[in-house]
Amino acid sequence: MPVLPVQIIAPTFADGYCPPTAQQFANDLLSGAQLSSSLTLDKVLVQDSAPSDHTKLWFKTVGGTYPFPYPNIPLYYWHTGLAMWVARHPADEFTHRWEEFANAADIDTYEGGEVGAINPNGTTGPFWAIDPAYNGRSPMSPGAISGSSPAKTLGYREDYGSGSHTQGAEEVGPHVHPLNADPSIESGDNIKVVSSGSGGTGLLIGGSGAASTDLSVLTNKYSATQQAMPVVHPVRGMSCVVRTARIWYRG
Repeated sequence: MPVLPVQIIAPTFADGYCPPTAQQFANDLLSGAQLSSSLTLDKVLVQDSAPSDHTKLWFKTVGGTYPFPYPNIPLYYWHTGLAMWVARHPADEFTHRWEEFANAADIDTYEGGEVGAINPNGTTGPFWAIDPAYNGRSPMSPGAISGSSPAKTLGYREDYGSGSHTQGAEEVGPHVHPLNADPSIESGDNIKVVSSGSGGTGLLIGGSGAASTDLSVLTNKYSATQQAMPVVHPVRGMSCVVRTARIWYRG
């Protein structure tokens, strides 16, 4: 891409010049500086259609006005190898950006891109594409995750976390399960529910007869219907897009 021939000429201060403040020095420097360039209007063609003179720069317009916000300066030059007028996209390949789109199809045409594959010369196809590594994920800076137990340090380009989680027995806090029973029921020779009469009210083990079997609670009683709980914090669908190999806008 051509470099514009522009030069900034600093001012000449008199001997003994001593500004009272740094701000005054900056003001004097900028007010006395001069901008010099060998670029003249006869070397830039401002028009809608592609020029036939390939030795000049082309400021491309649409209907006589600046057409769109890309590239930063719509200044095209004749690329002899490609044999076409081109302007380079300002973002480098593999640059990432988070943007919000109405649908996936809008990504292909973002910033003047086109639907289709990218050719080896980098003159057709989209400028941006979805980076699948971020599908369904939120970004987080690498480092120690505050409050994580057990402690976790997120590595560079590491995938971590899940959308839901099924609790294990060791993750359930201490709690009680009340026992409701008909007070008239006596269950065999080793468990008796007493609500009146002799003895205290409550559940007795070995309350009548020989206590030959211990009272036990079945483990994983609800495993058949146990469901994972969601752990995703509130999010909004945005797209992490990455610059493709396409380089040039075509004039």
